[in-house]
Amino acid sequence: METPLLITALFTFLISVAAFVIAYFQAKEKGPVFTNTYIYATKKEREEMDKKPEYRLAKIVFMMVGIAFLLITAGCITNWIVLFIAAVAVLVSTLVYAVVQAIRSEGK
Repeated sequence: METPLLITALFTFLISVAAFVIAYFQAKEKGPVFTNTYIYATKKEREEMDKKPEYRLAKIVFMMVGIAFLLITAGCITNWIVLFIAAVAVLVSTLVYAVVQAIRSEGK
């Protein structure tokens, strides 16, 4: 395996681990909520807001991002193009899911 590819695999693996750790804390409803709805809300709105759907959205998004970067890591190690295609599919579906949920959240 070439050194730049190994460095890329290590870097993407660390990103996936970080995403899984954030997803874990979001699942436990600990720490800050990483959603636009929560971040852009005023202090009063944050106190009245039901955070459970916001934590759920962040958990799912970070879990899917972690899976995508894990697929990229595996693709760098094995050099299978199918894994890169799967990673792009996961990222596109994550984007679609996040946008749909954000629109739903705005409606409420």
